[in-house]
Amino acid sequence: MVRSIKMQNPLNKRFKRDLKSDAGKYIAIFLFIVFFIGAASGFLVADNSVLAMFDDVATKYNIEDGHISFNVQPDKSMLSEIEKQNDLKLFELNYKEEDINNLGKTLRIYKQRQEVNTVCLMSGKMPSAKNQVALDRTFAKNNNINVGDKVSIRGKKYLVCGMVALPDYSALFKSNADMMFDAVGFGVAIMTDGGYDTVSSAHETVNYAWKYNKATIDESDENTKSESLMKSLEKIIKKYDEPIVQNQVDALYDDAKPYIKRLKSEFEIAEKELESKYFTAIRNAGIGNDSKMAKELGITTKQYTNLKNVLEDAEKNQDDWDVDSFDTAPKINLDDYKTDNSSTDFDDALNEIYKIVDAVSDAKLYNCTQIYKDLSAVKKLVNNFEINDSNVITIKDYSAKYTNKSIIYAQEDGGSDKASVMLMIYLIMIVVAFLFSVTTSNTITKEANAIGTLRAMGYSKAQLIRHYMFLPTVVTIIGAIVGNILGYTAFQKAFVGVYYSNYSLTTYKTLWNMQAFLETTIVPFILTLIINFLVLSKKLKISPLNFIRGQLKQSGQKNIIKLPKKMPFFSKFRLRILFQNIPSYLTMFFGIILAGTLVVFGSMFAPLLDDYSNVVKQSQISKYQYIMINEKDTENTKAEKFCLTSLQTTDKKFMNDDVSVYGVSNRSEFITSSIPTGEVLVSSAMADKFGISSGDEVTLKEEYKDKTYTFKVSGTYKYDAGITVFMNRADYLKTFNESSDYFTGYFSNEKLNDLDPDDIATVITEKDLTKVVTQMQVSMSEFVKVFKGLGVLIFLLIMYILTKQIIEKNSKSVSMTKILGFSDIEIGKLYIVITSIVVVLSLALSIPIISLLLRWCFKSYLYTQMTGYIPYIISNNCYITMFVLGVISYTLVSIMMLIKIKKTPLGEALKNQTL
Repeated sequence: MVRSIKMQNPLNKRFKRDLKSDAGKYIAIFLFIVFFIGAASGFLVADNSVLAMFDDVATKYNIEDGHISFNVQPDKSMLSEIEKQNDLKLFELNYKEEDINNLGKTLRIYKQRQEVNTVCLMSGKMPSAKNQVALDRTFAKNNNINVGDKVSIRGKKYLVCGMVALPDYSALFKSNADMMFDAVGFGVAIMTDGGYDTVSSAHETVNYAWKYNKATIDESDENTKSESLMKSLEKIIKKYDEPIVQNQVDALYDDAKPYIKRLKSEFEIAEKELESKYFTAIRNAGIGNDSKMAKELGITTKQYTNLKNVLEDAEKNQDDWDVDSFDTAPKINLDDYKTDNSSTDFDDALNEIYKIVDAVSDAKLYNCTQIYKDLSAVKKLVNNFEINDSNVITIKDYSAKYTNKSIIYAQEDGGSDKASVMLMIYLIMIVVAFLFSVTTSNTITKEANAIGTLRAMGYSKAQLIRHYMFLPTVVTIIGAIVGNILGYTAFQKAFVGVYYSNYSLTTYKTLWNMQAFLETTIVPFILTLIINFLVLSKKLKISPLNFIRGQLKQSGQKNIIKLPKKMPFFSKFRLRILFQNIPSYLTMFFGIILAGTLVVFGSMFAPLLDDYSNVVKQSQISKYQYIMINEKDTENTKAEKFCLTSLQTTDKKFMNDDVSVYGVSNRSEFITSSIPTGEVLVSSAMADKFGISSGDEVTLKEEYKDKTYTFKVSGTYKYDAGITVFMNRADYLKTFNESSDYFTGYFSNEKLNDLDPDDIATVITEKDLTKVVTQMQVSMSEFVKVFKGLGVLIFLLIMYILTKQIIEKNSKSVSMTKILGFSDIEIGKLYIVITSIVVVLSLALSIPIISLLLRWCFKSYLYTQMTGYIPYIISNNCYITMFVLGVISYTLVSIMMLIKIKKTPLGEALKNQTL
């Protein structure tokens, strides 16, 4: 019995030989895929894991729904009423602020937390003794403090026993009014109850976190509940504060009563005596004759006229000065107390009485000595009276979770970084598609004779497509596997390290990310299959005979370009090489554009942010912008009042952006452009990002509400520090229905030292404006380093693959020149020099194209995926860097190509001859 033997496909024997002969190409493609997938998936996995961590924090560490700080400790009944009215629970989270190590850096110290905002221990151990403290990990790292070190707080030494992360301080904002967090100058710490008590209470803040008994649904629900809580707090605090003030006012009136009683008696006596003299004078002088009346009373006409006018005014305003009204203290309204109206009303009443007494005394119609004594005593009581507000409860700080930058900033920043990275991924995908198209086409050219022979032997197109797709597919799969391994290990750790170097994050767990797998692995893999299949299918339409002859062009023979006879031979030869390889050089040109775009994109952000910092400084409105809590006047005449509110954009093509709307004086010395009535100016930043021009209309809305405002734009104002609208103050007051004396703050080039710090919400200086840029430099620098390196690597790989392709396509010509007696160096001059010229010209010509491409990417993609504004500024140094890297890359590649030329056999010229 003869056993049947299954024949092995002879094509399979070629895989090992093909892989060995084309090792350079496959290694380059493999490295490209590994680094692309590794970096891209590493970022997406890290970003997704960190963002998921934020979602877990809310439940794992029972993060607050908000917090409120008071100036004094409220009593239990008041706290109970707040909880009851608003269906929430309050948790005491008092803290003390002290300087650490006498370095001018603030440490905010809390007791150990058991119920809300619980602590995540990152390293070491939690405090167990009075002399131990656990510091925020990021703050400690930035200040070179380690576990086991000792730190000084108010002259006392404390042992650093551990490093922690507090879920309500993922970004270290000292105040929610700060524009940027400060992880160097501000930190938080945990102590035992006993340790906390050893720290001075001089800078202690009474603070309570709250949690709603019924969880909020979304930000709109949070906003509704927060506004309701604020109104409730106002009423409750007013209810508890008014009796404190009322008791003090009552005491004032009680102290004044003896004097008031004597004054009433004196006034009654004086009134009777004056009436007697007055009626006697009328009988003798008659009514209406002031001079006769004055004569009858024994005073001058001027004195009489003054007395008459004063008495007439007093009669009209009797309710304001009537002494009987001083018997009982008025009922105090807390709003009046806060605006100092109570003491002013008392003073006004006394002044009216003094006018009457002065007029009577001046006329010498009655001896007012005792009246003056009693009035003086009352006035002294009033002048010395000052309400003791040490027990009056006021809110020092109020922040709901959805507005608390310390909680939400890191999460929002993580989401915004993704836009830049996704743009990079899409650019690299184009490069992937481009590379596989080129390499597959080059493979067909190299294998033309073999393909023709195989087709003539009876192999079908489908068999050959499967054969030539096998190695690229295997290399792609292996590269994807290695890339994902690196993505979930080395690259993921690198990107997570960037997050942890900026923010005080709790521990996290690496999560599987389907989006990362789809966009960095599945899509490139499918792209590889499709491109290889399409290119092979198109090429294999050529007849087997034309494959064997090497005639891969389906069009007819092109006319040969005639060159001048007097042109030197080498110049002619180089031009022939150029004309024969125009498709390849065009491919090289587009490859350089793509690789150059990645290099410029990866290197543009550091100089961009430096330039942006300078632009922000130049467009600063004033050295100081005071944003006020209360409308308090300043004595500085150079300060200028302005109004300010915040709205949101409504353009659905973009993410919702916060817009600062300023109302400024018509002849403002700080906003120097004139603003027509009924129209607005938009900042240059806003105009650039949203493409707004003069004559356009801009619609903005109130956050969490449906109310919208539409403004007609008259022009732009050079201000790159933010998304801003400027309008006349009168238009502002009318638009937002504010009173004529309303204002929000001051522009000033000098410090306003006469303003009470308690009345100031925040002061914006150059440091605050550039702090945003500084933090962006820190946050983005690590990201762009990774992708800049990836861009340089891609540049090298593309230059290698495309230059190698040109040499391989001309291997027959290289072999022929060797037969004709040219040395390897001479052949190198023929092929390498013309290619070098093409590379240099391509690098130079790609610069304006890259600029246009990146501008389009910024305007059409990046701006739509991010909030805030980064100007499109590319330093010339970025283009110089790209050009130099391109030249260096090609230099390295050309050396390898010279070696390849040297290895080209003489017999290559005898292959693939036309039959």
